[in-house]
Amino acid sequence: MAWKYRPATPRDPDLLKAVALVAIRHGHHDFSLKMALKSVMELGPTEAREKFSGWGSGRLRKKLFKECKKRIDKNAMALLQDFIDRSVDATDERNKAVHGFWCWRGRDRIVVEVDKYGRPWPTPAELQKLAKRLNDLAYELNCARRCGWLKASLASAAHPGVSP
Repeated sequence: MAWKYRPATPRDPDLLKAVALVAIRHGHHDFSLKMALKSVMELGPTEAREKFSGWGSGRLRKKLFKECKKRIDKNAMALLQDFIDRSVDATDERNKAVHGFWCWRGRDRIVVEVDKYGRPWPTPAELQKLAKRLNDLAYELNCARRCGWLKASLASAAHPGVSP
Protein backbone atom coordinates (compact mmCIF):
# COMPACT_ATOMS: atom_id res chain seq x y z
CA MET A 1 0.00 0.00 0.00
CA ALA A 2 1.27 3.46 -0.93
CA TRP A 3 2.17 6.03 1.69
CA LYS A 4 -0.92 8.25 2.01
CA TYR A 5 0.50 10.82 4.37
CA ARG A 6 3.38 13.20 3.74
CA PRO A 7 5.09 14.80 6.75
CA ALA A 8 4.54 18.56 6.82
CA THR A 9 5.74 21.56 8.78
CA PRO A 10 3.61 24.69 8.90
CA ARG A 11 5.05 27.63 6.99
CA ASP A 12 2.74 30.18 8.59
CA PRO A 13 4.91 32.16 11.05
CA ASP A 14 1.90 32.88 13.28
CA LEU A 15 1.10 29.18 13.54
CA LEU A 16 4.73 28.30 14.29
CA LYS A 17 4.88 31.03 16.97
CA ALA A 18 1.68 29.72 18.54
CA VAL A 19 3.04 26.14 18.65
CA ALA A 20 6.22 27.45 20.30
CA LEU A 21 4.18 29.48 22.80
CA VAL A 22 2.22 26.37 23.80
CA ALA A 23 5.49 24.47 24.34
CA ILE A 24 6.99 27.25 26.45
CA ARG A 25 3.86 27.77 28.53
CA HIS A 26 3.68 24.03 29.14
CA GLY A 27 7.19 24.30 30.55
CA HIS A 28 5.94 27.03 32.91
CA HIS A 29 3.04 24.77 33.90
CA ASP A 30 5.40 21.90 34.74
CA PHE A 31 7.72 24.23 36.63
CA SER A 32 4.78 25.36 38.80
CA LEU A 33 4.07 21.70 39.61
CA LYS A 34 7.72 21.25 40.64
CA MET A 35 7.62 24.35 42.84
CA ALA A 36 4.37 23.16 44.46
CA LEU A 37 6.13 19.90 45.26
CA LYS A 38 9.01 21.96 46.65
CA SER A 39 6.64 23.72 49.03
CA VAL A 40 4.72 20.61 50.04
CA MET A 41 7.83 18.48 50.59
CA GLU A 42 9.82 21.35 52.13
CA LEU A 43 12.63 21.15 49.58
CA GLY A 44 14.91 23.91 48.37
CA PRO A 45 14.34 25.26 44.85
CA THR A 46 17.49 23.66 43.43
CA GLU A 47 16.78 20.39 45.19
CA ALA A 48 13.26 20.29 43.74
CA ARG A 49 14.45 21.12 40.23
CA GLU A 50 17.09 18.38 40.42
CA LYS A 51 14.79 15.81 42.04
CA PHE A 52 12.00 16.28 39.49
CA SER A 53 14.13 16.96 36.41
CA GLY A 54 12.80 15.04 33.44
CA TRP A 55 9.44 14.29 35.04
CA GLY A 56 6.41 14.76 32.83
CA SER A 57 3.20 16.50 33.84
CA GLY A 58 1.35 13.31 34.68
CA ARG A 59 4.05 12.03 36.99
CA LEU A 60 4.38 15.44 38.67
CA ARG A 61 0.62 15.65 39.25
CA LYS A 62 0.49 12.14 40.74
CA LYS A 63 3.38 12.92 43.09
CA LEU A 64 1.81 16.25 44.10
CA PHE A 65 -1.51 14.56 44.84
CA LYS A 66 0.20 11.80 46.87
CA GLU A 67 2.29 14.24 48.91
CA CYS A 68 -0.60 16.65 49.49
CA LYS A 69 -2.86 13.83 50.65
CA LYS A 70 -0.47 13.37 53.59
CA ARG A 71 -0.30 17.05 54.48
CA ILE A 72 -3.37 19.12 53.59
CA ASP A 73 -7.02 19.18 54.62
CA LYS A 74 -10.01 17.88 52.65
CA ASN A 75 -11.09 21.30 51.40
CA ALA A 76 -7.63 21.96 50.00
CA MET A 77 -7.59 18.46 48.48
CA ALA A 78 -10.85 19.25 46.67
CA LEU A 79 -9.26 22.42 45.25
CA LEU A 80 -6.17 20.44 44.27
CA GLN A 81 -8.29 17.79 42.53
CA ASP A 82 -10.11 20.49 40.57
CA PHE A 83 -6.76 21.98 39.56
CA ILE A 84 -5.41 18.56 38.57
CA ASP A 85 -8.48 17.81 36.43
CA ARG A 86 -8.05 21.09 34.54
CA SER A 87 -4.31 20.48 34.26
CA VAL A 88 -4.91 17.03 32.73
CA ASP A 89 -7.32 18.52 30.19
CA ALA A 90 -4.90 21.26 29.17
CA THR A 91 -1.95 18.87 28.96
CA ASP A 92 -3.96 16.41 26.87
CA GLU A 93 -4.90 19.21 24.49
CA ARG A 94 -1.27 20.32 24.33
CA ASN A 95 -0.11 16.77 23.62
CA LYS A 96 -2.58 16.45 20.76
CA ALA A 97 -1.35 19.70 19.26
CA VAL A 98 2.38 19.24 19.75
CA HIS A 99 2.92 15.46 19.58
CA GLY A 100 0.61 14.54 16.71
CA PHE A 101 1.90 13.70 13.24
CA TRP A 102 1.50 16.93 11.24
CA CYS A 103 1.10 15.96 7.62
CA TRP A 104 -0.58 16.31 4.25
CA ARG A 105 -3.21 13.82 3.12
CA GLY A 106 -3.99 14.76 -0.43
CA ARG A 107 -4.64 18.51 -0.22
CA ASP A 108 -5.68 18.42 3.45
CA ARG A 109 -3.36 19.57 6.19
CA ILE A 110 -4.07 17.28 9.13
CA VAL A 111 -2.71 16.05 12.42
CA VAL A 112 -2.92 12.27 12.72
CA GLU A 113 -2.92 10.62 16.12
CA VAL A 114 -4.60 7.25 16.55
CA ASP A 115 -7.16 7.13 13.77
CA LYS A 116 -6.23 7.40 10.10
CA TYR A 117 -8.49 10.38 9.43
CA GLY A 118 -6.82 12.95 11.65
CA ARG A 119 -8.14 16.44 12.19
CA PRO A 120 -7.29 19.85 10.72
CA TRP A 121 -4.24 21.68 11.92
CA PRO A 122 -5.06 23.91 14.88
CA THR A 123 -5.26 27.62 14.19
CA PRO A 124 -2.96 30.17 15.80
CA ALA A 125 -5.96 31.47 17.78
CA GLU A 126 -6.76 27.99 19.14
CA LEU A 127 -3.16 27.47 20.18
CA GLN A 128 -2.93 30.93 21.76
CA LYS A 129 -6.04 30.11 23.79
CA LEU A 130 -4.40 26.86 24.95
CA ALA A 131 -1.19 28.71 25.82
CA LYS A 132 -3.25 31.11 27.95
CA ARG A 133 -4.92 28.19 29.76
CA LEU A 134 -1.51 26.68 30.54
CA ASN A 135 -0.23 30.06 31.72
CA ASP A 136 -3.31 30.61 33.89
CA LEU A 137 -2.91 27.17 35.48
CA ALA A 138 0.75 27.84 36.28
CA TYR A 139 -0.14 31.22 37.79
CA GLU A 140 -3.02 29.75 39.80
CA LEU A 141 -0.89 26.99 41.36
CA ASN A 142 1.95 29.40 42.06
CA CYS A 143 -0.45 31.76 43.85
CA ALA A 144 -1.95 28.85 45.81
CA ARG A 145 1.45 27.76 47.09
CA ARG A 146 2.85 31.24 47.79
CA CYS A 147 -0.12 32.98 49.42
CA GLY A 148 -3.32 30.98 48.86
CA TRP A 149 -5.16 27.84 49.80
CA LEU A 150 -2.17 25.49 49.53
CA LYS A 151 0.04 27.63 51.75
CA ALA A 152 -2.78 28.06 54.31
CA SER A 153 -3.52 24.35 54.43
CA LEU A 154 0.15 23.43 54.80
CA ALA A 155 0.52 26.01 57.61
CA SER A 156 -2.57 24.64 59.40
CA ALA A 157 -1.27 21.09 59.13
CA ALA A 158 2.14 22.14 60.49
CA HIS A 159 0.59 24.08 63.39
CA PRO A 160 -2.86 22.69 64.24
CA GLY A 161 -5.12 25.20 65.97
CA VAL A 162 -3.14 28.23 64.78
CA SER A 163 -4.49 30.42 61.97
CA PRO A 164 -1.98 31.14 59.18
